[in-house]
Amino acid sequence: MKPGDRSGTTRSPLDLAGEGAGGGCRRAVACALGGILNDESVPQLRCRIVAGAANNQLATDAIADLLARRGILWAPDFVANAGA
Repeated sequence: MKPGDRSGTTRSPLDLAGEGAGGGCRRAVACALGGILNDESVPQLRCRIVAGAANNQLATDAIADLLARRGILWAPDFVANAGA
């Protein structure tokens, strides 16, 4: 498999370093896919912060509560894209 080639894998788009979603990182950056944070991916996160430029990162509004219950800080796209 060539670098960046994800064909034939069943990993989550949030699978960093092949260690499950969030891969033990401190932060996950959602920049390409909307709805990437859902009932399946959030329980796998091992990061403390999720931020990124992707629109509509949450599959549903209830996912914000799930992130909060897990102690994961979420910065919505309009905050991450606000600039300095």
